[in-house]
Amino acid sequence: MKILTQKDIDKIKPDKNGIKVFPRFSKFAIGCSFGERCSFGEVCSFGEDCSFGKRCSFGKRCSFGEVCSFGEWCSFGEDCSFGEWCSFGEWCSFGEVCSFGEWCKVKSIFWDKIYIPDNLTVEGKIFPSGKTRVHWQLRLSKWVTISDDDCYEEILEKCKTYKNKILKSKQWLPVEKWILNSWLKEQGQ
Repeated sequence: MKILTQKDIDKIKPDKNGIKVFPRFSKFAIGCSFGERCSFGEVCSFGEDCSFGKRCSFGKRCSFGEVCSFGEWCSFGEDCSFGEWCSFGEWCSFGEVCSFGEWCKVKSIFWDKIYIPDNLTVEGKIFPSGKTRVHWQLRLSKWVTISDDDCYEEILEKCKTYKNKILKSKQWLPVEKWILNSWLKEQGQ
């Protein structure tokens, strides 16, 4: 299979929705740069030092070399793997069983898994996905009532009053504590 270079990438035109679409099993050279709103099929392979703009999506089992960077709102399918030093913009989401090389970091993340990913540093908030709303409604019900309409900031505002009690509670699973700490530890009140 041919390894696509920057010249090949630049020739691909966006579809009618403004999205550059790349087929499954595509392989890309080291140092390629992709703009915003690209869509990649399953089992794509990217060399080191590739960069991706906002709102790119990747199918299952894609692999990325070291020092790749991703913009905001990127989404990754199941079982993707990332080399060392990869960085991600805000509000990225990851499928099940994604793996990260050492020193990877993300500004903020959507997370609905029951484990904490190895080698991934989250600098900001960890956002539970909409799929987990009922779970969080039940788990926080001792302190606050979360309605189906509440957004993240509204939920945070409700939890601030009970911050210390919530964080000191022994009921939390490690992943829940990880998520709660990202929200409440940075609050100065």
